[in-house]
Amino acid sequence: MLAPSLCDSESVLRVTVGAELLRVSHAALACLPSALFDLLCGHGAIFLDALGAVQRPLDFHLGVNAVPVLLIVVSMPCEPCFSCFGRLCVSLCFLLLQLLCSESYGPVCVALRFAYFGLRRLAVLSALHFLPEFFQPVRDLPDADGRDYATEFVRAYLTSDIQRPELRTQALSRFANNTITSEAGMSPQGSQTVLWAEPVQEQHSPGGGEVVTVAVQTSTVSTPQYVAVPLARNSSGALAVANYPSFVGPPTVDEEYSAPNQTVVSVPGLTAMVTRVVTNYLSDNGQNLQADLVPTAQVSLPTVALTVQHVTSVTWAHANDAVEVQLTAQNSTHSTFALTYLIGVTQQERWYATSIEVNPTSST
Repeated sequence: MLAPSLCDSESVLRVTVGAELLRVSHAALACLPSALFDLLCGHGAIFLDALGAVQRPLDFHLGVNAVPVLLIVVSMPCEPCFSCFGRLCVSLCFLLLQLLCSESYGPVCVALRFAYFGLRRLAVLSALHFLPEFFQPVRDLPDADGRDYATEFVRAYLTSDIQRPELRTQALSRFANNTITSEAGMSPQGSQTVLWAEPVQEQHSPGGGEVVTVAVQTSTVSTPQYVAVPLARNSSGALAVANYPSFVGPPTVDEEYSAPNQTVVSVPGLTAMVTRVVTNYLSDNGQNLQADLVPTAQVSLPTVALTVQHVTSVTWAHANDAVEVQLTAQNSTHSTFALTYLIGVTQQERWYATSIEVNPTSST
């Protein structure tokens, strides 16, 4: 046990750090620097004494020892597994044991209480040991940087200049590793350039990692080619081309798809409002558009203005809070476009728009 002077000064800091770590959301925890975890996990004894500082008032109000409740929070992982479920069960058992071993049951339970406190100390230290594992950033593979990385690789892989072959080697050098050579297993016999390249499909690999399929148009082939690039990440998140790429077919498409039938909006005031909204939105008339938006609406106007020619239909997309507007619009060169907009709506003293198709402040 640490000296009281240490507990008085340092434990308050540990309690604050520990409470904040357990209070904020998992997404925020994933963004915290690893040093903060080291601070918490590297001083388990101080943290235990700090828990004692806040445990007594919680015991008074709750009637039970507060540490098992904290352990339940600590033991909850990002994804269910048998190991984490076991730790949760142990925490619940400790809470039950504390209730059974409370002072109200007399001195007969003193031995059980000593056993309980010993197990509790080990469990807290064990939970602290696993905190960094639980709160590592959860990466939803595949992701944007993986797609960009695979696309850059395909550009370098399929670009060649027979007069200056070293340029291709140089471009591929940043993708070389212990598996992929600086030539990426390809020996070009001529020159070609990449006209465009775009990722079109992403999926998890059965063997781990991700596979990004990139559509690419080169100067020597009349149709696009599709290159599947296997990617892997190390423990720090650094990307690597996991193996040589493969030429594959394009992603399949549903040629029989039909949009579900929707109910036509029969509220004249609502139809008139969304017609004004799409007209002002596409014509870059932000001042008039603002009159039909709720104050919290997040809207970014298109960079090229269009003129609405005709609103084809207004139908309910979801209950009473979203409508789908189909229209035809024309640009400055008189090209005509058939467009569809999903508009969030709400009824106050009259109908207002809450959103237009996309949220410009969101990245998901």
